[in-house]
Amino acid sequence: MGWSCNAAASLTLTAIGTLMSASGAKGSNSIMAGNQEIGFWETSRVEHNDGAITGSVYVHVDERHCRKVGGFRIEPNGKVTRFPRMPRPLLNRAETIGAIAFRERYGDIQADHENVKKVS
Repeated sequence: MGWSCNAAASLTLTAIGTLMSASGAKGSNSIMAGNQEIGFWETSRVEHNDGAITGSVYVHVDERHCRKVGGFRIEPNGKVTRFPRMPRPLLNRAETIGAIAFRERYGDIQADHENVKKVS
C-alpha cells in the first residue's frame, strides 16, 4: 500500500528526480556534486495530513557505508523548505518545473507559491 501527498509536492519531487537523472545520476534519488554522486534520498512512509512529503538524506562515507545528514521537506504547495546537500539553484528550478506542471494540469487552484506566480 502506498501513501498520498499533495499533487504540487509530488510534481516538485518528480522534477528533482528528473534533474538529478539528467545530471548523470545513476538513480533518480541520487544527489550529485559536479560529476560525482555524493549521496541519495529516500522518502518517508509517513503520510502527512497537510499533504507534504518528507524523507531522509544520506551521504556516502565509503564504498559500503552511508550516514544520515538530515531530512527533507516539500510543502504541500510544492515549495522545498529543507533538503540538505541539494544545491538551492537546482531546488528552485525543480519548484518552477513542478509549478508549471501543476498549472498545466490543474489551473490556478492551490498553485500559490512564489514560483507559480513567476510563471504566470
